[in-house]
Amino acid sequence: MERAVGAGWQDQPVSLNRIAWLVTVGICLVGAVMLFVAGYQGYGVLALAVGAAAGGNLL
Repeated sequence: MERAVGAGWQDQPVSLNRIAWLVTVGICLVGAVMLFVAGYQGYGVLALAVGAAAGGNLL
């Protein structure tokens, strides 16, 4: 049985804390890509690890 579009969904505001963690994860991902392109693989992996740790706070 399918629901009508929007049925049962409620929009809730995103907390400032969650936005801050999302921005942190995004910055780490962009930084990691830049580091990989520049040839700094070790620092790129470190940026990914920091981003993954920050992403853990979103769960």
